Amino acid sequence: MNSYSRPVGGSSVDFRAAEGHSFVEVQLNEGETLVFNYRKLLGFSGGIRLHTTVSLSLATMSMNRLLFNLASGPGRIVFEVTGVPELHLDAAKSKSFAPSRLIAWSADSEFEIEVRTGTLDYYLSSVYLKPVATKGLVIDADELSKSAPNFMWEVIRKVYSPL
Repeated sequence: MNSYSRPVGGSSVDFRAAEGHSFVEVQLNEGETLVFNYRKLLGFSGGIRLHTTVSLSLATMSMNRLLFNLASGPGRIVFEVTGVPELHLDAAKSKSFAPSRLIAWSADSEFEIEVRTGTLDYYLSSVYLKPVATKGLVIDADELSKSAPNFMWEVIRKVYSPL
């Protein structure tokens, strides 16, 4: 991990995103907690506290992860996204999306699982999440090379695979 400080004289440290990528900065106040995708983390200020929690519920496995990274404020946290991100502050206005697109969301967010057609599709088809309640979430652009994984395959892989 690298640490950067403002140079003497008040000038700034300059960062540039790769082609087509951009940065998203989230300001956390004291007592606010954000769940985030660690692969997208670019940096954070000194007041941010990071920790990880484990969840073995089927609902969290549908998000393609067992470990959840959390950041608590006060401070700033910065993410690198692959395209133009979407910011949703109202769950009622949000549409469903693939779990792989989630960058960060308020710790009190709630999601429901959406599938394409019938009951069997919960196990055989790609899973999509629909926010039910949130104070805010950041969704990355779709990646052409990625598709939403099959829910049952992900459960089997996470539970029975040693990796």
